[in-house]
Amino acid sequence: MTSSRALLFVEVDIDGKKRSKQARAHVARVNRQRQKQERQEQKRDSETARSAALTQRGHPAEASPLRRTIAPVFGALKYDAFTTKESIEAAEIASFCFGPIMNSWLDPQYKPTWIAAFFNHPLVYHSLSFSVGILQDVSHNRAVQPRRLMHQIRTIQLVNQQLDQLDTVDHEPILLAIISLWRISLDEVAEQRLVPLLFTPHLRQASFIATFGRLGGDGSHPAALLQLVNRMGGLGKFKTLPSLQESLALADVLDSSANATRPRFGNIWDTDSYLRQLKPALRRVSGDIEGQGFFGKVPGGLPIEATTALQHLGFVDKLLDDYSTRAVSQTDDFYCAVLSNVAQHELLSLPPWEKLADRGTYVRSSYELCRVASMIYSNSVIFPMSPGSGWLDKLLRQLRDLVEISTEATWDTDELPLLIWALVIGGVAAFWTGHRTFFLDTIRQALKQRGTFSLHDLLPGLRAFLWRDSTSMKGTLTVWEFMKMADGLGGPEKLQTILRSEQEEIGPQ
Repeated sequence: MTSSRALLFVEVDIDGKKRSKQARAHVARVNRQRQKQERQEQKRDSETARSAALTQRGHPAEASPLRRTIAPVFGALKYDAFTTKESIEAAEIASFCFGPIMNSWLDPQYKPTWIAAFFNHPLVYHSLSFSVGILQDVSHNRAVQPRRLMHQIRTIQLVNQQLDQLDTVDHEPILLAIISLWRISLDEVAEQRLVPLLFTPHLRQASFIATFGRLGGDGSHPAALLQLVNRMGGLGKFKTLPSLQESLALADVLDSSANATRPRFGNIWDTDSYLRQLKPALRRVSGDIEGQGFFGKVPGGLPIEATTALQHLGFVDKLLDDYSTRAVSQTDDFYCAVLSNVAQHELLSLPPWEKLADRGTYVRSSYELCRVASMIYSNSVIFPMSPGSGWLDKLLRQLRDLVEISTEATWDTDELPLLIWALVIGGVAAFWTGHRTFFLDTIRQALKQRGTFSLHDLLPGLRAFLWRDSTSMKGTLTVWEFMKMADGLGGPEKLQTILRSEQEEIGPQ
């Protein structure tokens, strides 16, 4: 057990005997408070131990103890949220939470307020210890540590207690707790596999989106969350936990991405301000053609909301690709992470054709190909989600339906570039699924109509939509080699080499 040393303040103008007496009195008070605190700890531990033991069943045992880092000295701080024997773990969680995690989305000016809440509000402490602890375990590819389950149980207990006192308690910590419980499914974390896709997701330094995408989600919590937000009057300004609305909005986007559904909340981010901040970085990639195809190669054109969303996705795709080749400031990394949240929200908010308010002269097949294929690409590369959550099969089926109701005669020369891009995106994403044969056969038909099977000839058209060589080329080469082998035009040795490499990366299926 680590000791908690409180600062001792005494008057400097009194004699030594009186000062000594004052110090002894202070120590006695501290000892009485500590004894009382320890009795409360023992009582609380006994209440949660049985529930935690039951919850641990079916989950992996602790693989290895966490490496201890140098813990901050809490004696100079007032803390009511955790016990003295929990202080080492609290130090480790705080270091990870208020370092890498918070740096990816929280405005630095609000960090002290969050730190104070972590130290003094039990629900904030247990919520973050659960969610950040799980993030830490998953990011280190280790089994979930049993103490995370203790924090989960305690979070649920505290939420239930405070829901019975909504008129008298602060709602913000409850929101944080529900977000944590909502966006983490321990069953899915325990059974997770690496993403079975041929795409290569961007490496994101200032964002834990790729890790969040592997945590699953518990669909039983959104209804309670919506009720509480409505009770508070919407996503306004938060005081106890400033910028909590951004965490809530991000959780909403994550859930919508995982299920390929429309977000529950509107866009709360100031898109223009982030674009202004990123203008110098965007100037570096201004000559890149990615995204231009949505403006000039979509038959019938696209609504302004669609072109805006796809343009923003193209910006993020280019920036993340560019950032991987050079040193980037933490500020630019942060702005790019937020812009990716904005772009993903805009994409998910695009209505399907049946619900499009003003169809004008737009073409259904063109609009839906852009919308669905872009969601597949973004969920694979920009905002990577685990396919186990259901979005991949759902979107591949939608893309199949679009292609199946079309005929080759409906795709003239002007429309082929969009069709081929969408089919290649679908083919790469579907390679390890039951949809592979359909997409590869359809790609062959489109290439036959195009009059070329050369990937080199097709690259300019692919790059004009959403496409980076670093994220898509390896998977596309695998698809092409597979088609060549099936047609008797390529040897199996090269394909087997590629497939072995891919299988090693994604693990057993």
